[in-house]
Amino acid sequence: MKRRHGLCALLLVAALLAPAPGLAVGPERGDAAGVYRAGQIGWDLVILRPLGVVLTAISLVGAAVAYPVALPFGGEDHVTDYLVKDPIDQTFRRPLGEL
Repeated sequence: MKRRHGLCALLLVAALLAPAPGLAVGPERGDAAGVYRAGQIGWDLVILRPLGVVLTAISLVGAAVAYPVALPFGGEDHVTDYLVKDPIDQTFRRPLGEL
């Protein structure tokens, strides 16, 4: 069992370090920006977007709880902006790789 956890940890570290050689390329090479961009897109696609989906779902549940409380005080616009629109924009409308 410990061997399996060690192997999983090693694979995770390897996956996180995969874009590192692209980041080490100096500005004198023209392809450095493309490699860096590919690393950003990969990070966004594999880690940030799935995390964004989870956080959006949590935000929507929070909005369902906060909206009736904010309604008598006139804060419903803030609830929809911060707990509905912003998470949806960050997760689904933001271009891939733009962090």
